[in-house]
Amino acid sequence: MRFGALVAVLVVALGPLATLAEARPGGGESFSRGGSGGGGSSGGSSGSGGSSYSSSTSGGSSSSSSTGGTSSSGGASAEPVFVFPSTGWSIFYTLLPIGFVVPALSFRRVRWTVSESTWPDYLVYIFVLNFITLTVAGFTVLKYGSFEPCVLFMLGQTCMVFVAKACFYGGPKIVFPRSHSLEKQAASISSLRAYDPNVTEKDIVQRVTKMSVILREAWCAGDMRPARPFLSDGVFTRFQVQLEVMRSTGVRNVMSDARVSGVTITKVFCWPPIDVLHVWFEAEARDCNVSCNSTPRQAARELAGTPIEPYTEIWTLVRKHGALTRNTDNVGKACPQCGAPLDPQAQMVQCRYCSAIVCSAEHDWVLSEITQLSEWRAESTASVPGLSGLRESDPFVAQEILEDRASYLFWKWVEAVRKHSAAPLRKCATRAFIERPTDTARLTTARDIAIGAADCIRCEPGAAGQFDYAYVKIHWSARMKAEENPTYTQTVLRLARRAGVRAKFSMTSVACLNCGALLAESDSSQCDHCRVEIVAAAQDWGLDALLTPDEARQFAAPTGDNE
Repeated sequence: MRFGALVAVLVVALGPLATLAEARPGGGESFSRGGSGGGGSSGGSSGSGGSSYSSSTSGGSSSSSSTGGTSSSGGASAEPVFVFPSTGWSIFYTLLPIGFVVPALSFRRVRWTVSESTWPDYLVYIFVLNFITLTVAGFTVLKYGSFEPCVLFMLGQTCMVFVAKACFYGGPKIVFPRSHSLEKQAASISSLRAYDPNVTEKDIVQRVTKMSVILREAWCAGDMRPARPFLSDGVFTRFQVQLEVMRSTGVRNVMSDARVSGVTITKVFCWPPIDVLHVWFEAEARDCNVSCNSTPRQAARELAGTPIEPYTEIWTLVRKHGALTRNTDNVGKACPQCGAPLDPQAQMVQCRYCSAIVCSAEHDWVLSEITQLSEWRAESTASVPGLSGLRESDPFVAQEILEDRASYLFWKWVEAVRKHSAAPLRKCATRAFIERPTDTARLTTARDIAIGAADCIRCEPGAAGQFDYAYVKIHWSARMKAEENPTYTQTVLRLARRAGVRAKFSMTSVACLNCGALLAESDSSQCDHCRVEIVAAAQDWGLDALLTPDEARQFAAPTGDNE
């Protein structure tokens, strides 16, 4: 803001300087009150001795007038002429900093993304700002009968809004509408009710609303374990890594006055082995970052100065095809299979009574993806090339499972880079990937890392004894330096798994498929209980390569051993 303050001071100074420049001999208009001077009028002129106006020209003639009469000397009399630049421009330049500094300060809280939801808000903001401007500057019309200062100020201020935003907070990010419609459209759940008569739209809305409350409370507390029972691996790891990144920079996120304004089921898919719900989630809240050492009172003070802002996301809920709806009163607090209460102090993934993995989506809905509205594409749910070939050998493979697995692997890669350790990847990446050097220097200091969407773009079934490959495009952004704007990036993750593997349906890989024991993160590629290689033994998809979109289109799947 030091630069902005300097600009404001310079602009303010232009007003008086313009007045002095225009008040030079022969240069324009001047005012005098009860004084005397060459070519002017004196306080003792005829009349009551009040204020007087004098206008001089280079020809030396002058005219003077007072409330009591007129007199002239040195030439022919002339009517007073209003010269705009000296006074009008002084007012214009004096008020101009308001149009520069105010938008610069207020744009911190104004949404800038130009989309269907924010563009009207932006127009209203400009209208209100200019209305205030015209009200303040309206006296120029009354005093001088000239509307030009107001019009110029309004146009100048509108331009300065863009300049201020570009100077202080970076250029605008314009999100152009996609070819598909982003209109909110309700979808029928009749396909679900065909085999699950207990499911209702009200049940789903209540479930999503309760999920959002638990998620928000866990996020603000900095511990996502209370939400683990209904989060897939990808979503849970995303939140955990984001919290760790924020802690490493000394900040935490707090929210207040949160309210869910709408939950609409917009897409429903029932195709074995999985059921999918795409939910249009609308909410609003106060949201800001505070220091990790902030007291509750300090955080509340920061939130009080933060406006309530709306946001819209697309939530993807999945469950195994054929699962039945159970009681929704205990979302995240009871086992979805046996109904027993979950231990809040445990890892919140395995029921201690029936040993069910509660976040597997085998028995109930699990949140598998949160997509930003600007990144969501309805056609992304269309058939993926090569996926049907994978299903010939593994009927439980699904697009949503691959996308969630890729999201999980992406966040484990980010965690490994920031920790300067391969431990987070030992049980989920191929040996070739871990040993392959990559340029990750900038990511070690990045902040505000976020995934916008994950799209499975292609699958390549392998021959017997070789590997199957799946390519998933991750849309993500990060602020590489504190003073930089977020950088938008698309990275394609290539996932590899031994060809011909028939896996069990699950949205999580927290347990060893060989012995059932929970997998602990360690600097070992083996299960800590049965010593089976997790990736090399083809238990699950492993991260094999990071590619650009162009490389993914041109890449030919490798052959041979890739363990």
